[in-house]
Amino acid sequence: MRVARLVVGQREYSLAADADVDEFEGALLEAVRSGGAVIEVPVAGDLRVEALITPGVPVVVESRDVIRPIAESFVEDPSTAWFDEFLLE
Repeated sequence: MRVARLVVGQREYSLAADADVDEFEGALLEAVRSGGAVIEVPVAGDLRVEALITPGVPVVVESRDVIRPIAESFVEDPSTAWFDEFLLE
C-alpha cells in the first residue's frame, strides 16, 4: 500500500489511498506551468479540498510504501493516517 501526503505552504493533507499520485503530480505541474490554477486535492475521508497552486507556492508531495498489516494494526482506516518512520522499521 502506498500512502501519500501533500504539503502546501504550512498545511498538510493526507491523500486518499486510491489517489493516483502520478496523475495528481501532473496536475500540480500543469497548474504551475500555466501560471496558477485551483486544483482539487484527493484527500482521505469526506473532506473536499481545493488549493490554489501558483509558481510561488511551496508544494511537496511525500509518499511511501507501507505494509498493509502493519498499517491496519495501528488505525482502522490507514488511508487517513500518516505513519512515522519508526512504525515502519
